[in-house]
Amino acid sequence: MGEEFYRFTFTENDHSVTVERLTEALAKRFTLCDDCARVWTNSFEPRLMAEVIGKGRFSDVVRFDEFRPGDDSVVITLLPTVSANGPLPKLIWERQTHTLKTGDVWKARSHTYQILSVVAPREIPEGNLVGWMELRLRDRTTNDDSSSTPHAN
Repeated sequence: MGEEFYRFTFTENDHSVTVERLTEALAKRFTLCDDCARVWTNSFEPRLMAEVIGKGRFSDVVRFDEFRPGDDSVVITLLPTVSANGPLPKLIWERQTHTLKTGDVWKARSHTYQILSVVAPREIPEGNLVGWMELRLRDRTTNDDSSSTPHAN
C-alpha cells in the first residue's frame, strides 16, 4: 500500500483482518520509489493516465499477462476504455500487448513513461508478495484535436 509493505492475515472464523507493517523487514530486498506511479497485480482494473480528446476520456486498463523474473520484464495487455460526455468521433482502437523491462522508455497514448522496476509476484518467507511495476512520467503530449484517434504505442 502506497510506499509501504504490509502483511494481511485473514481469519475466517471471526471475520477479522490483521495488518502488520513489513517495510523495514523487506528493505534489503525490495524498495519502492517515492516519486512514481505503481501498478499492482492485485488492484481492481489498474489504469494508466487518461487522455482527453474532445468529449471523451480515454484510458487503458493494465492486464498482467506474464512476468519474466530472469530479465526483470513483464508482458502486459492494455485494454482500452472510454467515458464520454457527448458524441465521439469514429474510433479505431484495439487491445495492445507490450513487453516491458526495467529501464525501458515506453509510450502509451500521449504519455511517455520510464519503467523503474518490474517485480514478479511470488512467495517469500514473510508471505505472498504481489507483483507490480513502477512507472515515472517523462513526457506528456497534449492533444487538442478532437478528431484524433486515440492510440497506445
